[in-house]
Amino acid sequence: MKNRLLLAGVAALALALAGCSAPAGKPTPINEPRTVMQKAMSECQLISVSTGLKLGDENHTLILDGKGEEDAAGMSFDSELCVLKALKVTDAVLNEIETTRALDGRQEASWGKIDASWTYHPDNGLDITLTEK
Repeated sequence: MKNRLLLAGVAALALALAGCSAPAGKPTPINEPRTVMQKAMSECQLISVSTGLKLGDENHTLILDGKGEEDAAGMSFDSELCVLKALKVTDAVLNEIETTRALDGRQEASWGKIDASWTYHPDNGLDITLTEK
């Protein structure tokens, strides 16, 4: 009787452990991105301490501070564009962003599950706030 109970316990433990393991040949990354903002940062090889980049609101908001003529410490336009494309920005919104003038003030748009607002000034660059709905 004790042997049957012991065998049943070992079998139950083996089944429980099998349910907790990763599929064979595919290890689970320790720091796997969890939100679309983190995934975009990962795709563009940006880290949270990158110049001109701030991740907030429990990783659901990404603030991009672009490099300008007088603000050389910001992100390059290419890095900002990479993030937008990783977030699957539409052509229409991308055109609105690219044609924004300093006189236009703060602009807003949405696509998919992303809300965006931005300003542009040659001195300060393109500054974008992206929020996952």
